[in-house]
Amino acid sequence: MKRTSNIGTGLMILQQNYIGCDISKAHLDLFDPKTDRHWRIKNDPDTIGKTLEGFEDRPVFFVFEATGNYDRALRYGLAERHIPSRRLNPFMAKRFSEATGKRAKTDPLDAAMLSRLGQSLSPPADPPLCPELEKLSAFNQLRDQLVHMRTKEKARLKEALYPEIASLHQALIVSLTQKIRDVEKQIDAFIGAHDKMKKKAHLLKSAPGIGPVTATTLISSLPELGTVSAKTIASLAGLAPYNHDSGQKKGRRAIGGGRSRVRRSLYMATLSIVQRQSVYQDIYKALLKRGKPKKLALIAVARKLLIHLNAMIRNDQAWA
Repeated sequence: MKRTSNIGTGLMILQQNYIGCDISKAHLDLFDPKTDRHWRIKNDPDTIGKTLEGFEDRPVFFVFEATGNYDRALRYGLAERHIPSRRLNPFMAKRFSEATGKRAKTDPLDAAMLSRLGQSLSPPADPPLCPELEKLSAFNQLRDQLVHMRTKEKARLKEALYPEIASLHQALIVSLTQKIRDVEKQIDAFIGAHDKMKKKAHLLKSAPGIGPVTATTLISSLPELGTVSAKTIASLAGLAPYNHDSGQKKGRRAIGGGRSRVRRSLYMATLSIVQRQSVYQDIYKALLKRGKPKKLALIAVARKLLIHLNAMIRNDQAWA
């Protein structure tokens, strides 16, 4: 990526400078290839903000790995100053490091590697950060955590040997169920208070098999829905099949990568759809007749469903 500006009769070309950033809970390691400088800063909003002030008027692009909540302060700081960046899947960064023959691993080396990845691949910038979507995603993540905790308690209840212990597990299950309902009410209220989210949720829930949880997941974790091509949206969700061919050998196509939370949610929706929605039920049965394994057939139907949802949002049309 280049930035250009005319000065007099000449043309000045500013090369994009890719700043590599390795993130941990306590600190960030930064590498600037233009100055060949590595330095470490605290991972807190004030320190990050002061550091980023020095980059506001420079043609820089930050490259870092997704690290859950640890990269939040950096992402917010970059968005506030309109500095472009790319939040990479750690798998991609790992494969790039292996491909370049870099086996040693330290925070400074990782920062330099991420800078080289940016220079070599010129990844596109992430879409602008949306605070509302970030909050919705946090709500949805909390619900997932509570559901996971309840599932664990149900398993422990089955294994309880004594009535007194079983009653304690049962009480925890009741409590967690109530908390899940409370969070779901807050999610519904939050979506209802934002017109764009409310409209998108209404369109999505008009489709068979798409309930409130799946709709929330798609809105918060797949904001590109309705803005990109069918092929791209399938790839983002990890539902695009990839060839595994070598020479004359034709390998089995398989999905990979993508956003696992979105993929799981669509897979569960598909389990419901193939049982009661005639069009997708027919597609599913046809795939089974062709000898496709059940799981592979379900993934194919999930991909078709996602592509349909993508078109619905793009065209602002409910399920027909």
